Amino acid sequence: CRTLCPLGALLGVFSRFALWRIDRDPNKCTDCGMCRKHCEGACDPDAKLRRSECFVCFNCIDSCPHGALGFAFLPARAGEVTWPDASRRRAILAAVGGVIFYPFTKLAGKTTRDFSSKAIRPPGSVEEQEFLARCLKCGQCIRVCPTNVLQPAMLETGIEGMWTPVMNFRMGFCQLNCTACGHVCPTGAIQRLTVEQKQGLGEFASTGPIRLGTAHYDLGRCLPWSKNIPCVVCEEVCPTSPKAIHTEQRRLLIRDGKKMVVSATPVTVTVSEYPMEGQSVGQRSVFAPNSYRGDPTAGYYVQLFHRDGTSETHRIIANDVDTLMIGELNPAGGQLVNGSRFAQTPERGDVATIEIELKVPKIDTELCIGCGLCEYHCPVVGDRRPVYVTAEGETRSEAQADDARNRSFRLVK
Repeated sequence: CRTLCPLGALLGVFSRFALWRIDRDPNKCTDCGMCRKHCEGACDPDAKLRRSECFVCFNCIDSCPHGALGFAFLPARAGEVTWPDASRRRAILAAVGGVIFYPFTKLAGKTTRDFSSKAIRPPGSVEEQEFLARCLKCGQCIRVCPTNVLQPAMLETGIEGMWTPVMNFRMGFCQLNCTACGHVCPTGAIQRLTVEQKQGLGEFASTGPIRLGTAHYDLGRCLPWSKNIPCVVCEEVCPTSPKAIHTEQRRLLIRDGKKMVVSATPVTVTVSEYPMEGQSVGQRSVFAPNSYRGDPTAGYYVQLFHRDGTSETHRIIANDVDTLMIGELNPAGGQLVNGSRFAQTPERGDVATIEIELKVPKIDTELCIGCGLCEYHCPVVGDRRPVYVTAEGETRSEAQADDARNRSFRLVK
């Protein structure tokens, strides 16, 4: 505020004409430094008062233990610095620099890159160029945001867009029933919304909810997709109804999951590692006990390939170091129980593969509103979450809401 705010600089110019100002009595002052310690404007009240920097916060008067400071009518100018201490050359250079720099602050929207997918504006924001023209960068919307998702922008939308509000879903998320930012915006850059209008309810059902953007997946970082680790957090927190994030069951061969049958009973099969080229027998398999037991969100299966060309697949309910026991999942209670037998008892030398069946998340871009709950709650840490939201598909801009310009819709097509 003290170094960059142009309003403060303008008020500093007019402060030289103020009638009531801070005054210091040098006969009472002991140079204890208490006034300087509590000064908010760095105006040096213990020396020559720099009038253009004074906020008139009265902290110096309250903190002075000797009563040397007061608020006086037209105090003597001998104890003040009435104008910024700058040489004529520095003043001219500053003025020229300001004139040169100003056009660059107005480049946003005038260049070919007039849209940034990283700049996700608050709900109710007008289109980007009008938003930049209206926004005062006052920070009122940022202060009232209950989840801290609104943060000042840097260079996402160019120099002109610096310090305007954007959503950072690593910091928070947009609550469905919150419209506080639009109610405190003094210029209409963020329009006032009702909860029904934001959620697309009642009379707004035909237009649908306000869409801030669209969520996407980085499958290389998603736990179920890339590491075969069960995770459905994004689906659980998705607030839309029906959910924009849904899951589907997929069965995948685990790493080193190809084995060879050593022996079997009607409900168990003992396996070894599949022999390498030139070997007739593989090494003994070593499993951690019950490592393939699974749970209701993910299960392990053994698929057996018999020599007569047939195959069968069964759920694994338990295992020891080299033996797998098959069973079933009780649909009533969800417990793993015995109750399954091999249709054909495996023979020594048959091939067995161990597979994992788990839920993998997918996004329905028609339902996603870009609230950021999925990105905020994603348990994967790092520079980028596996699920992330961009401004593509936002409803405030007809161009970006158009299916042809939305990457996620193009992928669906």
